[in-house]
Amino acid sequence: MCLRLVEVARFFVYGYTRRNIEGHLIVMIQVAGIILVLWMIGGWDYLPLALVGSILNAAVVAGVGQLPVDLNGLMRSKWKDFFVAFPMRPLEFAVGFSVGASSLRLVGALLLVLILSLVRGLNIIQIIEVLLLLASTWLDMIALGFYMGLRLRDPMGLRRVSDAAVLLLTFFSPVFFPMDFIPMPLKLVALASPTTPAAVLMRNVIGVPDGLDILPIEGYLTLHLFYLILFLLLSVRYARWVEE
Repeated sequence: MCLRLVEVARFFVYGYTRRNIEGHLIVMIQVAGIILVLWMIGGWDYLPLALVGSILNAAVVAGVGQLPVDLNGLMRSKWKDFFVAFPMRPLEFAVGFSVGASSLRLVGALLLVLILSLVRGLNIIQIIEVLLLLASTWLDMIALGFYMGLRLRDPMGLRRVSDAAVLLLTFFSPVFFPMDFIPMPLKLVALASPTTPAAVLMRNVIGVPDGLDILPIEGYLTLHLFYLILFLLLSVRYARWVEE
């Protein structure tokens, strides 16, 4: 199983590196521009918040922004028949394809983690916790993106839903700004976003207390794991096309 998964991931890493590396570089430049603008507006104290938002934004764009659209195109092409011919379980393909398709964006996210570590002077435990939150959020988003790509078959409709999901999960959720900036009634609404607990947890890990007036850290961790399990179950439930 592991060998097949690695081979699928390697196939798509090679394909994306050769085919669309310019697009990934453009996205990284855009992220750098967002960080620069937020730093100029909020000053040096806001830079760690902008970095946290950009790290999570990379996971969201990789999973919900890019993955479902690419998966939809793959389903409409002859590549689907190529993978059907292999003795591969749906979950193996889902993980391998998702890792390969989003690998370059994760490289950018890891670079942002390094910058965040230098800016905040994080110790090894804090760095590991940030990486774990990045990995779990990325897994959360690719599970959601895989589900979207399998359920929404119309390419134009999927593109619109994907773009709207990225906006809702990043710029309309407390990802680039603290949870404490939101008035109390809207804080409860913000908890409906799966990126909210991840962002609050990451800010608290780097030493920026946030959102503890409505939930303790354990509550945000439980909510984060709930969304992760929910989207993984959904993606596994509908990853049936290889077996049909």
